[in-house]
Amino acid sequence: EAEAQLANQRYFDADDTYLDVLRLRPDDHMASIGQIHAQIGVGMIRTASYKLRRLLLKHPELISTRYDKKLLPAAQRLRWVQEELTEMTTQSQSVEPPLLLAYLGFQLDKPRQIRSALDIAVERKPNDPVVLLLRRIWLKDRPATQ
Repeated sequence: EAEAQLANQRYFDADDTYLDVLRLRPDDHMASIGQIHAQIGVGMIRTASYKLRRLLLKHPELISTRYDKKLLPAAQRLRWVQEELTEMTTQSQSVEPPLLLAYLGFQLDKPRQIRSALDIAVERKPNDPVVLLLRRIWLKDRPATQ
């Protein structure tokens, strides 16, 4: 049901449905990702970015997963979200907005967006384990050998 709501741009309904699922099954990763996508669609960008970071830290096996585009907000909505994230990135020193921007770049297969956003994240938190792992997986960056 929640996937259909996402596909039909009923983001508030999808968020509520995913919340109900997560109350019954708190470790349901697909419901967690779905809720994050619904929150992106709603415009709850800051909340979605914090939840995404927590989820990827707890479940790094999800990092390399690309989701069907119908499980993402509509293209026009995503453009708006990316503009908002870019603005948030310039106004805040938080690492979460660039991480979400990189995540959307990964989902939409936009390598330049991924690299640019993760470069900002690395500048802010050079030793952040999530940022370093995302760079290794999404950009195939390897740590320098000594």
